[in-house]
Amino acid sequence: MKVGDLICYNAVGQKSHTLGIIVDTRIGVADRTLEDEVQVKVQWLKRGAYLPKDVDAYALHTNGFKDYDQYRAMRDGENPCLWHKPAGLEKVRR
Repeated sequence: MKVGDLICYNAVGQKSHTLGIIVDTRIGVADRTLEDEVQVKVQWLKRGAYLPKDVDAYALHTNGFKDYDQYRAMRDGENPCLWHKPAGLEKVRR
């Protein structure tokens, strides 16, 4: 996956209910290991009932509730822009 790719969330029946575009990529540290992993920042254009787990939520939650509340409000908005692991994301064929 690369910047500019259209993607959908291919899990829990959300394939036809979600659409996003990759706006950035980074190498981040995995949740419970010290290994690096690729992460993608997705601007969700269409959101279904579920979105994949975002990688920044836990870090913000532990750093202070004020920041986490602002982040959660953005995450729960109509078109959130979130960092995800690529697992469960699928490139949309044009």
